[in-house]
Amino acid sequence: MATGHETNPNEVRSVLDYAEGEIFVSSLEAVFKGVLESEVPVHAVYGPARGPFQNLRTHAADEGLSRLLIDHGCRLELIDEPGRAVDLAARSCLVGRNVVMLMSAGDVLRSANALVRARKLLEGSEGFGLLLIIEDDVEHLARSAPVHLLDDLAIAKIEPNDVSDLRDMIEHGIRLSRAGNGPTSMLVASNLLHSFDTITARPNRVVGTLDVAAAMKRKRRIGRGSETMSLLRLSRRLELNRTSALPSPGERAPLGLVAIGPAYTAAEYLLRRFGLEGRIPLLRIGMSAPFDDSIAERLLSRCERVVVLEARPGLTGKALLAASEAARRRGVETASTWWRSLPEIDGESPTLERGDALRASQVARKIGNLLDSVSTGRTITRGLAPADPRFDELEIPARGSSIGVEGAIRTVRNLLTATGQWLRERQDGEVEDDERIALMLDAPAESGTSRYDRLVEAEIWGRNRFLADGPAAIRECASDPTPRLLVICDVGAKGGIDVVRLATASVPEEFGDRVEIRTVDLTDLDGFLEVLRESVLSDNVRVLIARDGTPPRFDQSAIERSFREVDRLGFTTMHRLSRPAEQACSLRAPILSESLGTGVDRVGEELETTFKIDRLPRRMARMIKVRVRPLLEQIEVVRTRPPMVDVTGPTGERPGPPVIQHAAASVWRCHIAGWRGGEPGLVSRILCGAGREMGYQVGCSISSRSAGPGRGAWAQLLFTRPRDGAEPSLPLLIPFGEADLLLGADPVESLRALGPDPLLRVADSSRTAAVVNSGLLADQEDHIGGRMRDTRQLLADAVASRCEPKAWLGDLVNASRNTFLTERLIDVVLLGIAYQRGLIPVSLEAIERSIGREQRGDFGRLLTAFRHGRTLSEGLPGLTQAQTELVDQEFMIRRLVRSVRLDSAGRRGRTRKFETLLRESLQKMPGLQESGRGRASAIDFCVALRHAVFWRGLEHAQRYADLIIGLYEADSGAHSRRMTAYAIFPLAEAMLIPDPLYVATMCTSLDQKRRIRERLGIRHARGDHMDRRYLTRFELILARRRFRLDVASGNWPAWLISTLVRYVPSGWRGTRGERRVAASIIELVERATRESVDTPEYWERVMLRLNLQAEMGRLRMLSSGELRRVLAE
Repeated sequence: MATGHETNPNEVRSVLDYAEGEIFVSSLEAVFKGVLESEVPVHAVYGPARGPFQNLRTHAADEGLSRLLIDHGCRLELIDEPGRAVDLAARSCLVGRNVVMLMSAGDVLRSANALVRARKLLEGSEGFGLLLIIEDDVEHLARSAPVHLLDDLAIAKIEPNDVSDLRDMIEHGIRLSRAGNGPTSMLVASNLLHSFDTITARPNRVVGTLDVAAAMKRKRRIGRGSETMSLLRLSRRLELNRTSALPSPGERAPLGLVAIGPAYTAAEYLLRRFGLEGRIPLLRIGMSAPFDDSIAERLLSRCERVVVLEARPGLTGKALLAASEAARRRGVETASTWWRSLPEIDGESPTLERGDALRASQVARKIGNLLDSVSTGRTITRGLAPADPRFDELEIPARGSSIGVEGAIRTVRNLLTATGQWLRERQDGEVEDDERIALMLDAPAESGTSRYDRLVEAEIWGRNRFLADGPAAIRECASDPTPRLLVICDVGAKGGIDVVRLATASVPEEFGDRVEIRTVDLTDLDGFLEVLRESVLSDNVRVLIARDGTPPRFDQSAIERSFREVDRLGFTTMHRLSRPAEQACSLRAPILSESLGTGVDRVGEELETTFKIDRLPRRMARMIKVRVRPLLEQIEVVRTRPPMVDVTGPTGERPGPPVIQHAAASVWRCHIAGWRGGEPGLVSRILCGAGREMGYQVGCSISSRSAGPGRGAWAQLLFTRPRDGAEPSLPLLIPFGEADLLLGADPVESLRALGPDPLLRVADSSRTAAVVNSGLLADQEDHIGGRMRDTRQLLADAVASRCEPKAWLGDLVNASRNTFLTERLIDVVLLGIAYQRGLIPVSLEAIERSIGREQRGDFGRLLTAFRHGRTLSEGLPGLTQAQTELVDQEFMIRRLVRSVRLDSAGRRGRTRKFETLLRESLQKMPGLQESGRGRASAIDFCVALRHAVFWRGLEHAQRYADLIIGLYEADSGAHSRRMTAYAIFPLAEAMLIPDPLYVATMCTSLDQKRRIRERLGIRHARGDHMDRRYLTRFELILARRRFRLDVASGNWPAWLISTLVRYVPSGWRGTRGERRVAASIIELVERATRESVDTPEYWERVMLRLNLQAEMGRLRMLSSGELRRVLAE
């Protein structure tokens, strides 16, 4: 819960108990403050603990708030089902109680029938108050807006414009409800419900015995109207609708604005920003239904044009147009009214879209030409920040596309597509009398299906959709003889209705044997795929309930809970990674520390021994085969203590306090790209706490959209100097180009803020400083497609063009994983860098005290990360400094020789021969060091030579070296030895066939164990422990049956397999296709050695194509025909 500026912790029980002064509260706390301050008693608050009200559960457990509510005779009830909440609220109103009900976006439509019942139930009743606080998600809810239903039920609507107004309208809404003898709705924009602001506290209705001053202050408060008034008369008394800068009677202004609810703050700021305050009449509509025609007529009769600014254009504009027509019928000359399509000026006719009116920058660009016609000597549109098409038109993956119900549905769809492909491949080799099956996803195909004997229709459902329409669908599928497959993604639910029980209860009794219901694990993709394959072969209706596993991959709240322990300790105590055993043979294996240091276990469960029998096609009836192969390697690291982190500079001294750049500024804005730790985010709370301590008035608005696992999209902070109540408030959302600091822990969100997101564009090259991490986070490495692989370069270009020249941009992901054993502390490290560069207008003592308060809660090692960031700020290069990576060839040689010595069992002669071969080979190819491509290929050559020793010994390594050296000698130096550089990797991939013997040898090598320990930074003195386990598959094919035994154990099966290396001839190693590819590539290299003197360009292109196939992992899978086609392209 937010806290005010405290001098004595025993002075008040809660921030909501403050009677005066400035307090920093969330929108939800502002609602409770309004309930406590209301002169009309509020007896109950109902709401769901989800969406913008997800912190209701935390508030319900807060002892301070609970005591305050009890003192005021109010209770808080958490009810997830909106229809049930409406029924309970209506029953409370029948006995004369006043109730406040919270409804998230979409709840109005879900509870439509309950609202109709409540409206009828309360007809004729008096002396009650019912206020419905409804989230209006303008960005995501288009046509299903709740306002239409409210209009049909004739429910009064009020709309606050900021957090303080939200607090005041609690009492106004209750009074309006009591005056109208019916419910009143408060329509609150979603971004306002996710805002935090500094408001002026007033005494609560019930004050303590010692609060004499507060009690006296309450007695002097102005009366707020009688409940016997009509709704319109009471709204005038409460000044819900008011005008400013209205011309005198008889005068007509060229332009007037009407702002509804939250659009008022944006319109007021826009007029003040361009010096038009007092010159353009502005009507603020706080109660939009019933509409007050009289105040609208006064504005319309004194303006030539009126533009209506509202979140959803047309809702109030039509009422304003009706008032204008009524006045015209009485002979009053009224202004022309515009609310969606604006007047055409200079050939341009802009259109106000949904949500534009909530942002001053969008309004300025839409009505800029109209403002130019009013402004004298100043062109408004010329002062607007220009757009940059290079970044504005970038396509970036949608937020949260890999998690939530959307991510689960995408995963299921991919698995169903793979199942359909498996069916086609399975049936291509079958004999003609076998049944041919097709899988139709979402919609059955009408054409091209006659060649199939059976069609299986598959559908994918989300949880909410299934709760509404699923039972009827199951009954329909049960009575239809067509095979069906229904997959329900039961993700994101904690408690509530059990989908499995609902699905079971929906099956008709007469079709009980036809419907099969089964639960599957979304994290076990192999097991899920097996279940899908079984389902499509069944004649029954299969209902699969897909749920998140352990650790969670799709449930956002469960993912957030899984991060809490990491955040509390400040490092990851246990890493567990399962990787294919073949990865130990890869020449370019991923760095393990980058995979394990993410703060989330890659595989949450230990490997298990399983046994399975499969039935094979008839063409394999006479086949007898035995195979043994290591499948998976699981590495588990347990740490008991955090690593030591250096917080001093190169000279051993801590950095001194910086020179604050914005110390004299009256306004400071910051955009945080990627936040964690619950609203408004950890870094936001640190900065807000430090700003409050420095005496600033602080505001914050966040996006609740998920940017990735355990990470929100963005937060925007506003620091202003103290101002009195008469001064207008500034919008919390940053206008285009007005951010003073961009702090980006998430590189994709940072890129969005600089251009692609049309609602952000926060930076300007003359104002905005940037401190941004350019390294992709773990989930982004997995899910961003190849078209976004150049994200770092795009981000660097955007920062260079949109931010100040001294912006800082660097990859902190790998450094944070190695230093802190988690990437979760990147945001605090960036905070330290930004502070040391003087970009945050607070003192060192204030920010460290704020960090200390957070560290005493649910977060660990924050001060260490902050001080480490300050140290890095003085030692790391800036954006314009080049960062090169040099490879020490001598160090690499010594490392590879050491690895061979560790696994040579005391045979020093073998080690000396390998070292001689390696050094002599590199000496014969000095031209590889002349280019970057050549140096990278030289590294591949050295590693491949070492791997060849493990594959078959020094003879195999000598064979590989002779082929490459011969090709090098035939290669022309005029082309920088590109042909040789391209050939090194594909030749190694072809000759080092990953058969079970090679995989087992690499997995059990001592050097492999040493490299894992080094890369993961394991220290025995620190209490670190590493355990490696393997999953080995024993497979027997006999009599159309495949007997598969997967054994989870230590490395003894792999060790037994590796002992057979010296006894198995090379001609038996690998499959027939792999041996054919190896022979073909060797033959091509030999031909190139002979013929490249005459046709060097041709053979360079051939080696380039082979290199591309090898880098894509497709080289060993090529058939002879495909290999010829690749070479002929």
